[in-house]
Amino acid sequence: MVQPRRNTSVFLRTVELVTTVAILCLSGSILAKVGHDIPRVSFTTTVAAIDILYLGYVGLFVPVALNNTTPSFVILGAQSAVWILYLGSWAAIAAHFPTDCTTNSWENSSTATCRSYQALLPFTLFNWLLYSVEGTLFLSYSYVNEVVNYGLGHTFRPSPFYWGSIFALDLGLVRQCCGVLLFRHSSEKDETRRGDLEGGATRRDANGGEIAPAENGILEEEEAKIVAAEQPTPAGHGVHDHARGMATVPERRSIQSNRSVTGGESVRPARV
Repeated sequence: MVQPRRNTSVFLRTVELVTTVAILCLSGSILAKVGHDIPRVSFTTTVAAIDILYLGYVGLFVPVALNNTTPSFVILGAQSAVWILYLGSWAAIAAHFPTDCTTNSWENSSTATCRSYQALLPFTLFNWLLYSVEGTLFLSYSYVNEVVNYGLGHTFRPSPFYWGSIFALDLGLVRQCCGVLLFRHSSEKDETRRGDLEGGATRRDANGGEIAPAENGILEEEEAKIVAAEQPTPAGHGVHDHARGMATVPERRSIQSNRSVTGGESVRPARV
């Protein structure tokens, strides 16, 4: 699912850029040839310039400066604003649309200039439809899911997006940019930590390997203490060793070691 979303975002933004550049060229050439200001054409030029700035934000600034993270409300606001501006642009052009350019009566210009003005209508209408598709995809796959899963306040925080800022990535990611703490966090670490809490924390040796769960280790230590307390000790040596503050286990080990060295039977001390 990653590749289709990325490819769709790249395709839509690329087509939008080409169409916007065409609108800028057409409107600029019309104003230059007519020689005076035409408000609806100037408005279309302004809308196309705003669209270029927005494409620069999602196509350059967000990937390079913000590591593909941006607040969702910025994308929602910008998409909605440009969508409304393109709606007003093509509606204004359609309201004063020349049906015949052969009479040279449109704004006292040439036939070529009139044809250029006519071409503004399909280009602005196409960009408006393109923004409608982008806005629908953004709302369906990004904004609504973010609000449902994380709340409306999360849309004011930077969220990761594929290039073009139409499709959101995993919203658990956090990043840091320009000294501002953004959202990055690994889902694998969360799963590991959750597993440790559910199954019991584990103890690790010096090499980082797992020894045993902490609960099992505690039980084993308690059992070892109980067994050591129940083991009988020789009476004579036990009192003598206790008086000198010495343990009975080392003496027993020394007797066994002497027996293993000499190869003979060792005589146990008589019990009192």
